Amino acid sequence: MTASSSSTIAFCDFQHTWLSEGPLLNQLDIRSKPLDPRAPVDLVRLSQIGGHDITFSGDGKIFWLLGSSLNFADVRQLIKNCYAVSLESRDSGFCAQPHVRSLELNVTYETALSRQASETGGKIFPVTDATLVAMSDRLPRVLQYGTMIIRNGQI
Repeated sequence: MTASSSSTIAFCDFQHTWLSEGPLLNQLDIRSKPLDPRAPVDLVRLSQIGGHDITFSGDGKIFWLLGSSLNFADVRQLIKNCYAVSLESRDSGFCAQPHVRSLELNVTYETALSRQASETGGKIFPVTDATLVAMSDRLPRVLQYGTMIIRNGQI
């Protein structure tokens, strides 16, 4: 996954998120390994334990996900504070960490089955005179005039 703004690129490599404003922005094969010729000299690791799905906002922030956490930082702050430090501090992500903020995402989704179960209150609904197709390892079997019982949104 790679994201870029007008002069900055961010990408995932070895399950971490990385940021660069380097001269290799037009190169498709960018690496994060220090001293690799394909690694930008100004590369900064943003994540401590991993990340994915990177994007930039219009107001100069970078966002990435890690599990149920949304992480973000101001790109200008990162560039100002991280590009003047040692390669070791940039490669480990230590220089970026004071500038990274995190929000825990708590998303719930009600499935159709759980909605039906709550709406019916556990009542039983028979569907009679139905044509049913029973699936099996062998051939499907068609049952004419069958009865199907639905309870808590399940057949």
